[in-house]
Amino acid sequence: MSAWEDAEALAAELDRPDDIVALYNETLAGDLEPEVAEMIGERAGGFCDEWFGDDPSTLERILVRVTRLAPASDAALSRLSVIYTVAERWSDALGLYDRAVEVTRDKARRVRLLREAAQLAKDVANQPDKAIGYYQRLLPLTPEDGQVSQSLERLLERNERWPDLIALWESRLDGQGKKDRERSRSRIASVWLDNLGDPQRALAAAKPLLAEADDDREPSQLLERILASGNASKTVREAALDLLRSHHDHAGRPREVIRVLEKVIALDPAASGPLHEEAGARLAELDDLPAAMDHYAALLAMVPGSSATEEKLRQLAERGGHHDRYADGVAAAARASHDATRQVELLREAARTRIERLSDTETAVALLVEASHAAGAAEHEQLSVSRRLAELYAQTSRPLERLGMLERQAQLEASEVARSSILSEAAKLAESLGDTERALLLWERRIDSDPGDLSGLDARIGILDSQQRWDDLVAALESRAAKVAAPNQKRADLVRIALVHHRERRDLPAAIAA
Repeated sequence: MSAWEDAEALAAELDRPDDIVALYNETLAGDLEPEVAEMIGERAGGFCDEWFGDDPSTLERILVRVTRLAPASDAALSRLSVIYTVAERWSDALGLYDRAVEVTRDKARRVRLLREAAQLAKDVANQPDKAIGYYQRLLPLTPEDGQVSQSLERLLERNERWPDLIALWESRLDGQGKKDRERSRSRIASVWLDNLGDPQRALAAAKPLLAEADDDREPSQLLERILASGNASKTVREAALDLLRSHHDHAGRPREVIRVLEKVIALDPAASGPLHEEAGARLAELDDLPAAMDHYAALLAMVPGSSATEEKLRQLAERGGHHDRYADGVAAAARASHDATRQVELLREAARTRIERLSDTETAVALLVEASHAAGAAEHEQLSVSRRLAELYAQTSRPLERLGMLERQAQLEASEVARSSILSEAAKLAESLGDTERALLLWERRIDSDPGDLSGLDARIGILDSQQRWDDLVAALESRAAKVAAPNQKRADLVRIALVHHRERRDLPAAIAA
């Protein structure tokens, strides 16, 4: 020690401090014992402070070598750390701590170094990722230190290190009480869902929470958020729904089950058929028939061909007297159907209900008119609609509309006898409305339909005579004269023809010929 003191004093006397620095470096270049290296480092620190205070790099080179030879030297570490910190050389400062921690076998010293490094990285160097790494290494060494755990938690959350944050929370579960464990599980599930967008893992975290929690509001809300997540697969959504359904059923809360079902239905209406059926059945059990019918009506609109669903809807209408809902539901299903025949069937049923149960003829007529416009429906269905509309138009004194429907009915009627009767009725109606041309055309169709029946020809002759349409009258009389078997009628028609030619047409040769 006295030799170093003498050398340092001589250098000071001769004003040659560089020689002492060179001596320090030369000595440290050898393979020294840690204690010797640490002693030289301490002497160099004092000497350089005095002679090279404005050039910390001189001392830095010495201390770097000291830390290599004496890694357990806290003094060298501290002095070198100050140099790096003042110069804001954060990578060098933290690297210094990294090397020191790596070579330290003493647990207490390692804990202290990790604390210092974490504090430096977090509060001074502004390197949160490095700070997180130090706290993560420190945590298993100090499991009882809540401050370490809290600091790590805040850093992870602030820097959105979500997987690491979840791992931290999961590591606490076994040692937590019931309330704290529930809170941790809830936070884990929320982070999986909201921050990492993984509904499947969120569901796995929430599942035990629902089973254990004394107050199920938070886990129930969490599961509903999983249901509503845009990232949730069909499998995850069904699993979450199963959990909620089972839980609320067990708790005797049927309305909650229905509310959740309706929430899922709203998320994917196109695939909600079975859920509509379940919600409808549950509501019917609760005697909430209007709401139940709304679900069955929605289901029928999805599968208009289902006679079972239609029948269920009808039964609910009978049970509660909600025939308006039934009629509306059936009509909506008709409009959703791509099968024209089924569309007509449903519209007819809606119209029947409007008439028989609600005495609403006007709406029934509108429904049947809509049905009559369904292109491609089976003819027997179209004929039924035409018949019913003709009846309703007669009941409501709408002769013009009835006339049009009789004409359509005649087109659809397969029976010759029935068609002839309808054409006669339509022709008479047209004549009563003053539409002579239309009446004549209808009587002509009647004659074409049944050439052997003279009643149509008789009626046509009467109209032509009253309208003084002599040429057409002559043709009609000639047609009847050719068909009748009775000689008296034939003679009367021929006489009438001759008179028309003579008096009205002034055609004497034609009259003589007749």
